[in-house]
Amino acid sequence: MKKDIVSFTLDGQTIIAKLGQTIMQACDDAGIHIPRLCDVEGLRHQGSCRVCTVKVNGRTTSACTQPAEDGQIVESETEEIINYRRDLVRMLFHEGNHLCPICEASGNCELQAMAYRLGITQPTKFPYLQPVRSLDASHPDIALDTNRCIRCGRCIRASQDIDGKGLFGYVGRGIHRNVGVNGDNLAATNASLDDVAFSPEICPVGCIIRKGVGFKTPIGEREFDVPAPQEKAAPLPPLSGARKKRIATTSLAGCFGCHMSLLDIDERVIDLMRHVEFDRSPLNDLKTFTQHCDIGLIEGGCCNEENVHVLREFRKNCDILVAVGQCAIMGGLPVMRNAIMHSDDPLKECFEEAYISSPYIENERQRIPNDPALPLILDSVYSCVDVVKIDYQIPGCPPSGDMLWQALSALISGKPEDLPKELIKYD
Repeated sequence: MKKDIVSFTLDGQTIIAKLGQTIMQACDDAGIHIPRLCDVEGLRHQGSCRVCTVKVNGRTTSACTQPAEDGQIVESETEEIINYRRDLVRMLFHEGNHLCPICEASGNCELQAMAYRLGITQPTKFPYLQPVRSLDASHPDIALDTNRCIRCGRCIRASQDIDGKGLFGYVGRGIHRNVGVNGDNLAATNASLDDVAFSPEICPVGCIIRKGVGFKTPIGEREFDVPAPQEKAAPLPPLSGARKKRIATTSLAGCFGCHMSLLDIDERVIDLMRHVEFDRSPLNDLKTFTQHCDIGLIEGGCCNEENVHVLREFRKNCDILVAVGQCAIMGGLPVMRNAIMHSDDPLKECFEEAYISSPYIENERQRIPNDPALPLILDSVYSCVDVVKIDYQIPGCPPSGDMLWQALSALISGKPEDLPKELIKYD
């Protein structure tokens, strides 16, 4: 007689599964969550994101497609598998243009939440590809921003299998594969807000944008928001005769928001000044180094030749160099310039957009600034980690005062950083 149930072990725990279930379905029924991005209830399994990777009898496979079988030995929460998942999520960040501080899905983004879950504070292990992708805003109710697409296929499966319309499909191959619209554009389709493919739960990263409702949920009430801890770090220990640490800071292609956040440590600045002396910094208006420094804090990325020169000077004069904020770590808002420059002369295109073509510019003489005193603009915007060796990174736009205080306390005390996950935010 054929059995209708099977059992397997997951990280040493026995799991009972119905015949025909996948490992993921059986674990869901048992109340055990296996991370996933492409899989969602109601859609056929695809196994495209591979974030649900597990080891079955010593071989890696996707839990959402692997049938549960009697006697399987499944590994999910081992350090090896968790590191696989971290690398997969990092690559998803690096393959697209994910700018969390300005993204409407920030706080409601499953990719962002997955990074937090896996303890990824800076997805910078791989080079950023910075692809040029389309934005289709032709539909009166919906916009499609493929810059954020992770090619999970949820919208494709929902449109084909549930809506029965086939509005979406893959175009291109390999790394150039992307989601396309079945028609000239979204406006030319028969898409409506009643389609499941356009429900907020379908796209995990916010490629499908409802017009007129952007950023309607305040920070703190978004789906994946976790309140930051209210308690402040303990005062720094006495110096006990040790010399003060010397700190240098600068802002490259940034907004000085990270420096303003540093001032948000409020009264703790008194304790900080007992332990440090600032060298070159806008905080004391010193323009050059007076001596070698222990710690350098860099905010902003590199847009021009002067930014690169200053960054290399900081690397040369600081024992520890810290990239502070998203512009320094990932390029931030300035890196958006890279996505629009796809001609043979990207700088010409950039200057014309900034000084001539923009509807917000009045420039009757059609002049573009060109003076020897102006620093040379780089063909692309680069993060600090693309230019020099960075020892530590503090994410955020900007990082909170509490986060900067705890990071500085650890650096000054010579102890490894152990920031609470609630403090580490890309946005």
